[in-house]
Amino acid sequence: KSWLIFHFVADLGAPNFKILKVDFANPDLAKAEVIVAEPEGAIIDDFELTKDGIYYSLAKNGVQEDLYFLPFGKDKAKQLELPQPAGSLS
Repeated sequence: KSWLIFHFVADLGAPNFKILKVDFANPDLAKAEVIVAEPEGAIIDDFELTKDGIYYSLAKNGVQEDLYFLPFGKDKAKQLELPQPAGSLS
């Protein structure tokens, strides 16, 4: 099994995007694993991998962004509380 994994955002039938993972040893998009499903009412705007998991932001109505964290090996992300509402995160 390859240790090189590629995470990326794609629409692939999901207009609000989704975060996928594919193994470089077998880079078949049909076998890509969905890490973050397409959200309803928001668009996946950006994500960042860390040693602990994936941070990603959801843009709502183009004027508000919320930040989430999904630890590796978990199914459910946690919305992180920001000190004030954000129009953009990076």
